[in-house]
Amino acid sequence: MIKTIKGKECGVYQRYGHKIWVANTGDFAAVCTKNNSVGKELPIVHDFNYNFVLLKDGTMLNIVNAVITNFGPSCPDDGNEYVINHKDGDWTNCDYRNLEWAPYHYRHSNRDKETLYSNGKFIDVHADGTIWENGQKFSSWDHWVDDDMDLEYPSENTFIWILLDEREDIEELMKECGFIQGDDAGLKEPVILHRDLDYHNCASDNLEWTEKTDPRYIDFCKKRYEDRKARNLVLNAGKQIPDNWV
Repeated sequence: MIKTIKGKECGVYQRYGHKIWVANTGDFAAVCTKNNSVGKELPIVHDFNYNFVLLKDGTMLNIVNAVITNFGPSCPDDGNEYVINHKDGDWTNCDYRNLEWAPYHYRHSNRDKETLYSNGKFIDVHADGTIWENGQKFSSWDHWVDDDMDLEYPSENTFIWILLDEREDIEELMKECGFIQGDDAGLKEPVILHRDLDYHNCASDNLEWTEKTDPRYIDFCKKRYEDRKARNLVLNAGKQIPDNWV
């Protein structure tokens, strides 16, 4: 369904139970009512990873997907992995003529800071692995607390965390901001290696894409295990620790 709204050619995009009108220029969106009329205009916001329409209930609809679904070519169905590429390199330019399907490659950032929208707030992710909001640095931690047993223990499957209404893995935020060195395209089992083998060091120049079978990654996992084991003793000095915790 296509109609002209405010002089722009617009189509309907539906996801997560929401329907919106979106312009082929990618710079206008509005609520699509039950009878397909045009409702309230919606804000369009940008972070490093997404260009999205922000709905009243906090739902985010990717405007790039909306535009290319209505006005662009279909994604090639040849078994390969594709992403939407911005031809002019400006990822805020969501005009349908600027969008194309391209073979997947990890998108890097060359900046010292990128902004992400996460859990209802914009945060600044720095290349040195620190996370900030409104000039305040988030505190991080590497362990959980078991109130029932009065014990603390390092997490088994994650690295360093911050609290953004819910827990967020700093390594994952670095990944979203394009701060991992190398490319995971073509890797069979891509993982992130901490080059100095220190799982606390989440700085961009210490993080690298590699295969899970890489001997360096295997060494990193071994050291991480031993570091967590030692950390357990520090956190719970003088306490009885269950054998199966680490």
